[in-house]
Amino acid sequence: MKNLYIIDTQIKERKLETVIHSFLYFRVLLNDKINKLTIGESKSLKSILGKSARRLNDRAAELEAELIKNIQAGLYTKLKRGTVMQHQEANKPSV
Repeated sequence: MKNLYIIDTQIKERKLETVIHSFLYFRVLLNDKINKLTIGESKSLKSILGKSARRLNDRAAELEAELIKNIQAGLYTKLKRGTVMQHQEANKPSV
């Protein structure tokens, strides 16, 4: 295959998924995903984003760090940061 063509109707309907380069667009994507969740659910960022995580490309760590800063500063209130358990702790039986 030598050429690929983008169909105009897909662009007009915003079905074309592009790489996320800024925190603003990352927030738009994240808000869309969060609106589909149940309040109180506990999930990893990767789990929330699902297949859309690939759109972050090589900026995933940078965007996640900025998200954490925004959560801690109270600028992003749709999520709160949970506790990350180490692998060994996760496998210990609960008392």
